[in-house]
Amino acid sequence: YFGMYQQKSVRHLAQIEAVVQVDGDGSATLQWKNVETPVAAMIDLAKEKAARLRPGADAVRVFLLGPLCPTDFRKPTKGGMQTSKRYFDIEKVGAKDAVELAQKLAGKSWKDF
Repeated sequence: YFGMYQQKSVRHLAQIEAVVQVDGDGSATLQWKNVETPVAAMIDLAKEKAARLRPGADAVRVFLLGPLCPTDFRKPTKGGMQTSKRYFDIEKVGAKDAVELAQKLAGKSWKDF
């Protein structure tokens, strides 16, 4: 899952459907996927997104996400993020999908994990 952080909280999360490396020469490579969508369709979608959102970039890694699910998973400490990424082991939450995970994390604190 991928969570979007803003103002000391993960406000939305989504299932990561696939990760595609799109190079500046227009070639692309599927890094991995979590869904049954054909590889060619994932690559085409990633290329389109890269061209639209990062035109002229040498290379970009495109995360293809499922629907965004609202949540409120709060950072309990002062200040902003110290790094651009933070990982949580959410296995104990026992969520079957992004919707259920968002519901179960809503109102929880990072210190709970």
